[in-house]
Amino acid sequence: MRWQHESMDLTVVRWFLTVAELGHVTNAAAELRVSQPGLSRAIARLERELGAPLFDRAGRGVALSRYGTVFAEHARRLVAEDEAARRALAQAADPERGEVSLAFLHTQGPRSCPT
Repeated sequence: MRWQHESMDLTVVRWFLTVAELGHVTNAAAELRVSQPGLSRAIARLERELGAPLFDRAGRGVALSRYGTVFAEHARRLVAEDEAARRALAQAADPERGEVSLAFLHTQGPRSCPT
């Protein structure tokens, strides 16, 4: 097994988790609203990228391999962190919750009113 450093697509990681949860590529494809061949190719690319088989195929279903079990734990954290980051950004951009910075110039300096 060899680790290849490439950029991982979080969409495919989410797809992987759906297949792992359902134990069936065709059912996962239907739930994700993607084609079964496209999902199978994406999982195969992920396995090549990671250098390890993530699923053991048995009949019509699939089960996580020992490598898939390890990766699933990390994949769940990746997805959770992505969702947390998106929530934090959305809250920061929300005018009801975010911060607004105001700046102005004191062009005339302190001013006193004549009495």
